[in-house]
Amino acid sequence: MNDRIREMSPLGRVVVAAIAIIAVFIVLNIVMKILEALVGIAVIVLVIGGAIWIFQRFFSKS
Repeated sequence: MNDRIREMSPLGRVVVAAIAIIAVFIVLNIVMKILEALVGIAVIVLVIGGAIWIFQRFFSKS
């Protein structure tokens, strides 16, 4: 693979580098969106779980 890149013209190298950088940014953007969604879900689960725990702790008859 390195030989193919070395044989390319400088403009070809720039184009390949630009495409690689764009692809990395797209993948990172997708990963960040997934992580944001997971964090949101985790916060909701923690709030609901905490509310259930408080309800059981303070309103149980035992």
